[in-house]
Amino acid sequence: MVVFGAIIYYINGDPKVPNPPNPNTQGVGDQDVYYSSAVRGVIGAWTLNGNLTIHDRAKGVLFTAYGQFIAAEGVYNASVVGSGEMETSSVNAQNTTNVALNSWTGLTGSQVASANVYNAAGFTSPLFAPTTNGPRFLILGGQALTGSAGAGGALRSTVYYNTAP
Repeated sequence: MVVFGAIIYYINGDPKVPNPPNPNTQGVGDQDVYYSSAVRGVIGAWTLNGNLTIHDRAKGVLFTAYGQFIAAEGVYNASVVGSGEMETSSVNAQNTTNVALNSWTGLTGSQVASANVYNAAGFTSPLFAPTTNGPRFLILGGQALTGSAGAGGALRSTVYYNTAP
């Protein structure tokens, strides 16, 4: 979840109840994007956004910067691990069609960290910005994603960051 302007967003997630004997099961999440007003401490009614994410991601990270949202990494349904790691959308400032976020687009090539992790930490930083003064998107650690169900993968100590825009 993230707050941007006066709107709170719920993007992706894991709708499944954990299995007590094996709480580390790598189940995939959902493609849902909900939004609600968040004004003066009052949360309004939740509305399903008209543009769902491309992948049904869970245990991922979410970045926001300059009206752009990036859903990254995590556990998701894809034919090959790493084939849908990052996708982006932008805020629909007018919100005239009852849609708070625009359509989602997959990022490819040098725009993708290729970390193949879930349960990682992620944040956007104005520090360490490239010469074009864009933000840095950082992914810290996480667990290795092997694409199989069962106990979680090995912990990572790697820090990934973008070299663009």
